[in-house]
Amino acid sequence: MKQTFTKLFCAVLLLTAGMATAQTPFYSENFTNGFPTGWTTTDTSSNGVLWEYCVGPSSACVNLYGNADFASTTAGGGFMVLDSDGAGELGAGNQHISQLTTGAVNCTGAAEVFVTFENYVGVFATASTGTVLLRVSTNGTTWTEFDVIPGLTQNNRFSSNPYLATFDISSIAANQSVVY
Repeated sequence: MKQTFTKLFCAVLLLTAGMATAQTPFYSENFTNGFPTGWTTTDTSSNGVLWEYCVGPSSACVNLYGNADFASTTAGGGFMVLDSDGAGELGAGNQHISQLTTGAVNCTGAAEVFVTFENYVGVFATASTGTVLLRVSTNGTTWTEFDVIPGLTQNNRFSSNPYLATFDISSIAANQSVVY
């Protein structure tokens, strides 16, 4: 039996125009109001493992496997968590595929678009490269993938807590009225 485990905490999502650290975000989500309106969570592997909202770092839904709390800058206000091991062990060749999708974000007028978020990932049987992904789309059908934390393996299981991920998604999102 192959067991795939990935735990991803997403604390804050920022879309900025221009340099990732030099501009004021035109869209942000810090999860202080719970699961965001318009966002969805699906399990395309049909295992029933979905993203959950956690009220804060000491919530009952949090088990960081040896780490006291999720250390993001906004974790105290809430965040999203995925325990892809929630369906238990799967047969060989099977993986948990759970997705958290934003509602449509309007990037009109932004010639450059960067997405930034803090997260924490742990893997056990499957490496993070190619499996822990940020996917960006303007139509909800065609997706461009970015590795969130490449290089985690059975020998190097955990990212930093938090891990700050920043991606230039301008080639997909710049000046687009609908971006997921």
